[in-house]
Amino acid sequence: MLMVCLTASDLFGQGQRRERDREGGGRGGRGGMMGRGPQTLFALVANPAVQKELGVKEEQNKQLTKVNEDYFTQIRDSVTFNREDFQDADDAKRAKMMSEMQEKRAAADKAATAKLKPELAKILDEKQMTRLQQIYIQSLRGAALENDEVVAALKLSDDQKDKIKTANKENTDKLSKLMSSDGDPMDRFAKMRELGDQLNKDLLAVLNEDQTKELDKLKGPEFDLASLRGGRGPGGGGPGGFGGGRRRDEDGPPNAGGRPQRRAGSSEKSDSDKKTDSDK
Repeated sequence: MLMVCLTASDLFGQGQRRERDREGGGRGGRGGMMGRGPQTLFALVANPAVQKELGVKEEQNKQLTKVNEDYFTQIRDSVTFNREDFQDADDAKRAKMMSEMQEKRAAADKAATAKLKPELAKILDEKQMTRLQQIYIQSLRGAALENDEVVAALKLSDDQKDKIKTANKENTDKLSKLMSSDGDPMDRFAKMRELGDQLNKDLLAVLNEDQTKELDKLKGPEFDLASLRGGRGPGGGGPGGFGGGRRRDEDGPPNAGGRPQRRAGSSEKSDSDKKTDSDK
């Protein structure tokens, strides 16, 4: 029986690829695949775009590689998933399997992070570590409100925690049904993105004004989350949303090595857009 490491978004992506293969191929949407579930702190610090933002030096990178190997060794078993069982299950069973997988993965990540995060702090300087944490919180989007450090900083009440947990569970159930539904893959992709946007709005609505301001501080200047995938894609909510922090052009120049942001209404086209135009 085939056992593979998957997240919920990985499973959705495989369904898209299978349907495109049956239809004779074809390109995905301009935005590319959405994020593969919440990023881990260790996946982020190994990402070239994040390392550029942090100004990671070669010697630091060698040390980070070793810490990352230790991290993924510790969580490997928690992200093993039986794809065949998932494909054969009904909607209710799939929702349960997704929930169990996410809980198992979150617990393993929490334990490994608690053990190895101090090692990151020995490798990165204080400024780098602070910026990494900001990018991490941005990348979590709605899941940030279930992160222990964020929960403590925002001083969430028990009632708020319950509302957040309920909203995330309902979103997981909807995603499970969406992934198992028939129809055009890109339509489902759009609906998946809509669900994510709506979840972020619902979660932000749980916070009071002071908590929202504190969350903005924790996120720091906006980081281009699409760069984590090496290209264009959903940026993750923009200013005020979970995907982004304060805009750089509002708060001063970007950090050294920061990736330039395209301004709204810019006529500049990316290479992929130019290629699309030439195909017409």
